[in-house]
Amino acid sequence: MKFPLIHLKQFEQLYIKYPDTLICSCNEISIKYAEFIKLTPVYHEICSSAFISLKWINYLDFTYLNGFSFDYSNLSPSFQPQILRSLCQLVEETVNSNLIQFHSRTFISNQLISKYICEKRINNTIYLFQNSTRQTFKQIFELTREIFHGNALITIDDKRSWKEEKKPINDNIVYMRLPSIYSDETCSCATSLNCSGQAMMKGVPTHGFFIGCYPIEAMLRSTLECLYKKSCLNLISSNYEQNSSNFPIELLQLKTRYNINETIQNMIDRLFVDKWNVNYSYLNYSNKCHSTECTNSIIQQFHMLYVVTSIINLHGWLTMLLRLLIPLIINISFRMYYRRRQMVIVPNVTTKI
Repeated sequence: MKFPLIHLKQFEQLYIKYPDTLICSCNEISIKYAEFIKLTPVYHEICSSAFISLKWINYLDFTYLNGFSFDYSNLSPSFQPQILRSLCQLVEETVNSNLIQFHSRTFISNQLISKYICEKRINNTIYLFQNSTRQTFKQIFELTREIFHGNALITIDDKRSWKEEKKPINDNIVYMRLPSIYSDETCSCATSLNCSGQAMMKGVPTHGFFIGCYPIEAMLRSTLECLYKKSCLNLISSNYEQNSSNFPIELLQLKTRYNINETIQNMIDRLFVDKWNVNYSYLNYSNKCHSTECTNSIIQQFHMLYVVTSIINLHGWLTMLLRLLIPLIINISFRMYYRRRQMVIVPNVTTKI
């Protein structure tokens, strides 16, 4: 059966009636995701907060932080905000680039599919996109860090990873670089890039801040819980030479569904994305498909009883047909036979003179 398709509601009614056999061919079988899907990430609030702004970083650079020490020289107070700013920018650029590729991909379907099946296919595609984006970024990020550590590169804050020592050898002073040791003298920066220790401020352990062989590694182990607590921020601001009123400090508002003690590493693993907003229009998809006609095939299964009765019925029809045709055929045959016998053949006689 054929049905002219006028609007989507008509298709939905037909699909309810013929869910397994209805076929509505699309006039356009390749549709770009951008035509009916919009995927938007919602990033962690730190990536849009004042704590990674250039104004805050410059403010830290021109002040003196009396704490943040761990056996070695002071760590620049702007290191962690700068690293966070760079990580947020890198992640957003990566996600935006992948989103452009995602929206330019095509949804292939030669027939109009139901809303449920369409939604299921879209969700599977989005899940694969999100997972592949995270995994690709993580692999490149980890490889870069391993290369950095494997080549024993020295950071600007070099005493965190390698410390300089003087040793007298044969009346000469030899300067040597030895790896820094963390975690109760058990973790060496020469063998591991994950060595870290609790950052201190005025002899008091900070809330979630660490220092380590490399600033990036210390940052990945750190959390942002200090930025949610007024007492912690007050402790930081009290160390500045400038009055903190020159730069009003506002706490993070816990707009994320994750805990405040989540590590930066976990945030990186999910690309700083708290959630994905998925907006798709089934109506736009059906309009782009532009199916104008549907067909429905009736599928009937032949049971043994049905086959036997069909044969019997067929035999009965053949019997009736033969009963009608056989006398007629015999009658015509006899007529032809008698007619041939009655035919007179006249010989060709020639007279002689």
